[in-house]
Amino acid sequence: MTQWTDARIPIWVPPLPGEALDSWLEAYARRLRVSAAEFLDLVGVPAAKPRLMVRQLTAEESSVLSARTGLAADCLREMTLEPWDGLVISIGAENRRLLRPPAWRRYGKDTRYCPACLSENEGRWPLTWRLPWTFACTRHNLLLLDRCAVCGQRPPVHSRHRHRPSLPGTCLAAAGARTAGERCGAQLDQAVTVEAPPDGLILSAQRQVDEALLISRLATEKSKERAQEIYRLARKTLKCISLSLDTAPKAIHDILAEAGGRLPEFANPHQGNDSHGTAVGVAAAQLVLDTEHPPSEEVFSWLVSTDFASWSRTAAISWLQDAWLPIGPRVAARAAAHADSRLPLRTRIRHGTTTPKPTWTTATDEDVQLRASRVPAMLWPSWTMRLLPTSTSAPTLTAGFRRACVILMLLHGSACDQQQAAVLLGTGRPRAQRAAFDKVLDGHDCRTLITVLVQLARNLDQTSPPINYARRRALFNEATLIFEEDAYQQLCLRHVISSPHSDYMRWHLLKLLRGSDPGDSPRTPAAQAKFRHRLTAPFTAFLQQQAVVNLHAHGLSEPVQWEPPLDWVDALDWPGTLSETLGPAQLTGRFSTALPPAARLEASLLHLREETTGMSTRSPARPPGRAPGHRVPREGPLAPDQLRKLYEEQQLELKQIATLADCGIRAVRNALRDAEIPLRFRRAPGSLERSVTPEWLRTEYQLKGRSTPDIARELGVRTPAILKLMRKWDITRDAHSSNPFASLSIPLSPAMTKVAATKNCLQRLQRITQMPGHQSLSAAARAQGVGLDSLCYQLRSIEKTAGFSIIATTSPVATTPAGHSLLTEAEHLLHRLAEHTE
Repeated sequence: MTQWTDARIPIWVPPLPGEALDSWLEAYARRLRVSAAEFLDLVGVPAAKPRLMVRQLTAEESSVLSARTGLAADCLREMTLEPWDGLVISIGAENRRLLRPPAWRRYGKDTRYCPACLSENEGRWPLTWRLPWTFACTRHNLLLLDRCAVCGQRPPVHSRHRHRPSLPGTCLAAAGARTAGERCGAQLDQAVTVEAPPDGLILSAQRQVDEALLISRLATEKSKERAQEIYRLARKTLKCISLSLDTAPKAIHDILAEAGGRLPEFANPHQGNDSHGTAVGVAAAQLVLDTEHPPSEEVFSWLVSTDFASWSRTAAISWLQDAWLPIGPRVAARAAAHADSRLPLRTRIRHGTTTPKPTWTTATDEDVQLRASRVPAMLWPSWTMRLLPTSTSAPTLTAGFRRACVILMLLHGSACDQQQAAVLLGTGRPRAQRAAFDKVLDGHDCRTLITVLVQLARNLDQTSPPINYARRRALFNEATLIFEEDAYQQLCLRHVISSPHSDYMRWHLLKLLRGSDPGDSPRTPAAQAKFRHRLTAPFTAFLQQQAVVNLHAHGLSEPVQWEPPLDWVDALDWPGTLSETLGPAQLTGRFSTALPPAARLEASLLHLREETTGMSTRSPARPPGRAPGHRVPREGPLAPDQLRKLYEEQQLELKQIATLADCGIRAVRNALRDAEIPLRFRRAPGSLERSVTPEWLRTEYQLKGRSTPDIARELGVRTPAILKLMRKWDITRDAHSSNPFASLSIPLSPAMTKVAATKNCLQRLQRITQMPGHQSLSAAARAQGVGLDSLCYQLRSIEKTAGFSIIATTSPVATTPAGHSLLTEAEHLLHRLAEHTE
C-alpha cells in the first residue's frame, strides 16, 4: 500500500490473500454503499469493465486504481489472471479476450466456488476459483461447485446493475429476461457440495496440481509438459469410464466414491470440464503418473486396453501416434510397452515398442534414403541365421523373409510405407515379401526380431558402413556385369566338370555384388540353391575374385562383403542358429527338395553360412570299393548313434529316415538290425479287443460324448479299428447322451446346457479351453496337435450353439467377457467329470 495522498479514497478496504480483483472491487463498492460500476466512476475509470480487468489491467487502469486506492501496481497485477497466461489460460493481447486454454474447455470467465469459503470470507472470491485446474477446496475438503443450485447458472462475481450494491455470498445471476435488473439472490454460502476424504486421491491430486502449476505460475517447458500429461490422461480416463466402467480397477471406483458416487458426464468432447469431471480425471491422471503408487500400473493398463479396444482394427496402425503421443513421449512410451503385443507389426517396428526407448516419427525422406543406401535388399546372412526360427515349416521362403526384414527396417522412425521402402531398395512386390515373412513367422514370437531390426536401423543411422548398397544396385546388373568366361572354362576343365553352368555363376556373382538375390522373388530358385550348395572352394574363390574385378572396374575400394557387428544389439535369446555354432563337420551333406521341412531349413541355414564364410558344402566323394564281405561303416543318418536318435527319440518312420539317407526302406531296416535297434512293437491281432471292454467303449462314446478319432488316438490305433469294435458290440453311432455332465448333478448355465447337448462337446470344450494365451489360433492348434481348420470349425460350432463369441482374435488369443464365463464353467465341469470318472 502506498502513502496517503489527496487523490486516495479516505476509506481503505484491504484485499484478502489470493482474492480476485473484481471481488475486491465489489467488496470496496459495498463498503461505500454503491455498486461496482459506480465505484469505478468514482475512482476515474468509468469505461472499465471488471470482467476484463480481472483478466489483465491496462496501464491506465493500473495507474488510476493504484493512485486512488493506494494499492501498488504489482499487487493489482497479482489479483488478475495475467500471471497464468500461457500456462493455465490464454488471454488475447489486443482485446483481453479469453482464448482456447491449453487444457480443459474452461476459459476462466466464470468462477467455481466453495460455500464454506464464501461463508468465512463474507462473500469474497479467491482468484484461483476461476482456473480450470481448481476443482476442490483443500481448506474445507470440499469439491467446488460450478453452478447455483437455485437458478442453475454460473454465478458472476460482480453485478452489472449500476444503482444497487450487491449482497455478499448471494447469486448475482440475472433472474430472467422479463425481470430486468432482478438477480437470483440465492445464498451460495448455504449450497450443499461433496465432502472429499482429507487423505483421499482427489484432494491429494489438487495439492499436487497447486504445487506444480498454480503456485509457481512459471510457464516453463517442464510445467507445460506436465500439464499436458495430466490433462490428456484425465480426459482419457473420463472416456474410458464412459466406455468400460465394469472392467475398471478398484482405484477408479474409489475415486468415483470420493467424488460422491456420481459418474462424470462425457457424452461428447465438450463435457467433463466441470469440477466433478475434472476432479475424477485429474485424480486418476496423478495416480497413473505416480509410478510408485501400487495401483498405478493397473490403472494405466486398463486405460491402454480400453482405449485400444475403442479403435477400429484398420486404425490400430496409427493408434499410438494419434491417441497417446499427444499426451507426451514418456506416457506414450509406457503405452507402447503395455500394448506392444496388440499392435500391428508395422507399428511395433516403426516406433520400436519392444525397446526401452520407443522412437516417434522423426526421420525425414533423406534419412530413409540414406539408410536404404546402407543396407542390401536382403538381410545379411548371419543375421538371418540368428533371426530365422529353426522350427519354421517354410524354409523355401527364406528369401522373402530376408527382403521383408530390410523393408521393415526402413519403416522405423519414418513415415514411409512398405511400397515406398521397396522402391528405395530397388525391389518390388512388397506384399509377396510380407506374405513370405508372415508365413515364416506364423506362430512364433516376433519380439526379438523387432528389437534387432530396430537396433540395426538406429545403428545404421549413426554409423556409415563400408559398402554403399544403393550404388551397387545401380551399377551392377546383367548388362554391366564382368564375367571372365575363359577363366571359368579353364577352372571347369581343371576340376573335370563337364557342365559349366556359367549362367548360374553369373547369377551368384550378381548376388555377391548386390548383397541380395537378383530380381524380387520371395523364393530363391531351387536350382540356384542346389547349384550353390555343390560349389567347391575353388569355385567359391573364383566368385570372390570376379567380384573384386567388378569393383575395381568401377573404381570402388569397398570390401566384397560386410555385415554389422554383433555388439550392435543387446544380448538376446536368439530364435535361430548362431553361425558360430556351425562347424565344418555340419557343412556336409546333400541338399534335396525331398527332405522334410526341418532338414531343408538346416540346408537353407548352411547356404546362408556359405554366403558369409565361403566354406564349401559339397558332399565328400564316395570311398573306394571294399573287398567282398567287408562291411562299410555307415555314415550320416544311418550311423548307429544318429539312427538311434532318429528312430527311438524322434520316433521317425522308416520311410522318413530313408528319405533323409537317400536310400530305400530295406537299407534302413538293415541298418537298424546291424545297430541292434529293435523295431517298434506292432499290435498283435485281437489285442485291441482284449484291452478294452464293451462297457468302457460305450461309456466313453455314449456317456462322455467322445468322438471315435479321439478314442482311437488314446488307444494308439486307427479310427476304423474303433468303428469295427462298435459294430461288433452293437454300439449305435448316433446314440450320444444329451448331457455328458448329467452324472455330476451340477446345474448348468443356459449356454452350457445348449453346448452340452451337441455332439462331441467334451473334446471341443477341452480344446477351446486351451486356446487362450497362445500367440495365434495357429499356435493353439499346433500346441494341441490338431489342424487349424478343425479347431476353427469346432470353435465356430460351439459359438453358434452358445449364441455369442467366445474367443477374441487378438494376439495373444483372449476370451470375450461372455466367453470367459463359459470357459470357466467348462473347466470346472471337465475337472469334476475327470474326478468322477476316476
